[in-house]
Amino acid sequence: MSITENLTSNVARGVDPGVDEPHDELDERSRRILDFEREWWKYAGAKEQAIRERFDVSPTRYYQLLNRVIDDEEAVVYDPML
Repeated sequence: MSITENLTSNVARGVDPGVDEPHDELDERSRRILDFEREWWKYAGAKEQAIRERFDVSPTRYYQLLNRVIDDEEAVVYDPML
């Protein structure tokens, strides 16, 4: 595929030709973790209890997962306010 064809293909898919296309997308669990962090305060009760109920993991494990997710460049693409 020529450069012109590649650019045309990217534009047709809605990809900005001046921006590198992401290599990987976040998995569902990572997106759910980021969504939860953005909105956890809306839920009644303690955050730790909500973590156990929503993710079926201990709060310690959740924070390990969260730290891994926020180190991923795709997390910033998914949630720029991160």
